Amino acid sequence: DNDGQKKKTFPLLKKIVREEG
Repeated sequence: DNDGQKKKTFPLLKKIVREEG
């Protein structure tokens, strides 16, 4: 399910951006 993957990846992306920023 693509939508389910998006919901899982978004918090992960936000976390990475937060750590980089």
